[in-house]
Amino acid sequence: MARLFRSTYTTKNGDNTRSQHQTTKWYGEYVDLLDRTKRVALSTNRDSSRRALDSLVDALQQARSRVTVNPAGLPPIVRKTFLKALRESGHQGAMAESAAKPLANHVDDWRRAVLAKGATDKYVDLSVQRVEAILTGTKAIYWNEVDPNKVAEYLAERREHGLSIESSNHYTRRIKQFCRWMVKTQRATVNPLECLTLLNARTDRRHDRRPLTTEELTVLLRTTAECRTRHGLSGADRVLVYRLAVEAGLRATEIRSLMPRSFTFDAKPCTVTVSAAYSKHRREDVLPLRQPLADLMQGRTRSMDQNEKVFGMAKDHLSRMIKADLRDSGIPYRDDAGRVADFHSLRHTFITNLARGGVHPKIAQALARHSTITLTMDRYSHTVIGEQAEALNALPNLDEQPDQPATNRAVGTYDDSPIGPAEISAEYSAFFSAEQVGSARHGLSSVDTTTSSKSTHGQDRNGRNARKLGVKRRRVTPPDTEREWMGIEPTRRCVNNASTALKAAGPTRRPDTPGESPPIRR
Repeated sequence: MARLFRSTYTTKNGDNTRSQHQTTKWYGEYVDLLDRTKRVALSTNRDSSRRALDSLVDALQQARSRVTVNPAGLPPIVRKTFLKALRESGHQGAMAESAAKPLANHVDDWRRAVLAKGATDKYVDLSVQRVEAILTGTKAIYWNEVDPNKVAEYLAERREHGLSIESSNHYTRRIKQFCRWMVKTQRATVNPLECLTLLNARTDRRHDRRPLTTEELTVLLRTTAECRTRHGLSGADRVLVYRLAVEAGLRATEIRSLMPRSFTFDAKPCTVTVSAAYSKHRREDVLPLRQPLADLMQGRTRSMDQNEKVFGMAKDHLSRMIKADLRDSGIPYRDDAGRVADFHSLRHTFITNLARGGVHPKIAQALARHSTITLTMDRYSHTVIGEQAEALNALPNLDEQPDQPATNRAVGTYDDSPIGPAEISAEYSAFFSAEQVGSARHGLSSVDTTTSSKSTHGQDRNGRNARKLGVKRRRVTPPDTEREWMGIEPTRRCVNNASTALKAAGPTRRPDTPGESPPIRR
């Protein structure tokens, strides 16, 4: 049990007497994580001392329950005491100390950890900048102040002021990466931003790339070869740079790193090697080269030193260089759909041409050096509307007229097309007489009422009630052409259950002469 008290002490007077006194400070007595009774000096105020002692006891109780406690929330007077108790007992000491450390210190440690894994300085600087922007915008100083709702609101406000959805997703990825590192290094137990999800960047594409067509590539290379020197590269050198990107799929950083020793011309096929230090996935890549391009590169590097850079390109010159060459070639940098044709579009063109040429997706993924096939096919394999229109040619042509229209229709229709044979037997024509048809009453002709009453009373063995047998009563209208042939006025009337009426008309016989119409079966 915790106890708050003031300690007493004894002083010796001048007359050899002793006096007892109370300390001005209040002390707290508690049981630490090793079940030892300990004391801690508090303040001179009783109320503040009681609150500090209660906070210490609650924090120790949570630590016993394996709950991570943030020491930054404790009063400063008992914070060191709590951390000391954690270190002595081994209960989450590292996590508690990390929670008490400001986030700025953790970001510095994270920066050094990412650099140690081999990431480039540009990537690390941009990642740290985005994490610090979120922490500053949400006013998070300690780990327990990282709130997913505040992060989402901050990014939403940035998007309202012009930040694109793709850039907002980059901010989300970096802050989540930092939080995962905190959990992985046992500086925290739970990632508070695990619930944050990425937004659909397709609804706000601002720098969507497009592949160049074969005609555009031909014009670009021919025009560039005849142009003057730009950014330290002649027209012929720029043609080689573009061809390495569009025929080998090399990135700008990888092309800048090439040396004569990166090429192997005596092998079949010729290859180019990208060192792991300049490859995006930090692995050495050996890529094949087409023989015409290999011959051009061999002539370009024949008189160069093996450790000399083949192309002396600056980092920021490629975008301006290809824009100028596109302008001289008459190729628009941005098309009607808003898609751009920058230097990285040449790599898009490389993978798109592989897909158009029918290359197997796994081989295209290997040549593109992608980690997943989804990235290869979805992001880089562009299709044009013309190819989609050609795919529609596989559908059947619905505009073609059939050779012979269908003549048989189901009984019960009301159109004027023939039903059944072209000729009707004499028994059939005699049955449809003007007296039997009569005038329709309530949708039923005199034939309907006659046959219905006969079949209902069961006077004929073959004319049993059709309703009892579950037969659906159908309404039949002979075509006007047949009615005229039978001598009946061509007015539309309804005949119900014609088959039952035919049975009541008497037996029929098979015609003896070929010219007679076939009888109706009973």
